[in-house]
Amino acid sequence: MKPLSDLLNDLSDRAKKTEDLMAATREQDRQKLAAQRAASDAAAAENKQKAKVSYDRARSALDEERASARRKLDLERKEHDTKKAEHRAQRAEEDAADAIDFALYAIDQAESAAIDAAIARADADDAARASH
Repeated sequence: MKPLSDLLNDLSDRAKKTEDLMAATREQDRQKLAAQRAASDAAAAENKQKAKVSYDRARSALDEERASARRKLDLERKEHDTKKAEHRAQRAEEDAADAIDFALYAIDQAESAAIDAAIARADADDAARASH
């Protein structure tokens, strides 16, 4: 059997080696973790860029869709306004035609009344002459 001091030295040497090994392992793990973190950061940056590209593409498509909807709505409003103006013009033309028809009727009535007045005057004049 080895002397106790030699066993304690062996134990101390093994503990030191284990301690050195653990420190190296921790350092190596730290390096691995640092490498993993760098890889993770790089992947995150790449994914962020991809997400930005996707967002920009979606935003552009949405903006185009909105612009298309606005153009369609503007066209429909113009068509509606045109139909509304056409309808208003037709009503105004019909009102004018009715007013002209009424005016022609009034002229016909005035002409007839004037003729009746002229005949009545002639009859009155004939009656006055016949009574003298």
